[in-house]
Amino acid sequence: MKDTTSASETANAFSQSTGLDTRAGETGDGLYVVFARRDQPADWSEGSLDGIERLGKLNHNWDSYGANPVVAESIEVAKLLVRMFAQVTGIDCPRIAASPAGNVALSWEWREHSRELDLEILPDGSLRYSYLDERQPSQDCEGETTDPNLIAHLLTKW
Repeated sequence: MKDTTSASETANAFSQSTGLDTRAGETGDGLYVVFARRDQPADWSEGSLDGIERLGKLNHNWDSYGANPVVAESIEVAKLLVRMFAQVTGIDCPRIAASPAGNVALSWEWREHSRELDLEILPDGSLRYSYLDERQPSQDCEGETTDPNLIAHLLTKW
């Protein structure tokens, strides 16, 4: 049976169920984190939103290895995440890409190139992530979540 959920329904459900608390949040692993809210969205947000929107124009086989087109639900959820993250002090502009599976991929690499976070946004609002920290390998983690607070925590941890 084919899922008939629209991109706007998926994005709406994601936004209602997993909104980023820019004041404080529980990460699920017992950590309590506090985020500082920006007065205005970060300067990089509009360009990032445009980049995500452009991913919708990729056709099948865009990478010449059989990659799927980026699904609308992943695009809509990614735009919601970028809007949320643009409100949090300490979160910088992500690199924007498409995954061969047809999902939006966001990644961040810190200036000293010792840490990076890769995020794949699935159409159902799930977030697959991988965090690597060369300075503290014990902090490396990967998994899947529907909680943007966990991702914001990883992006703002020093």
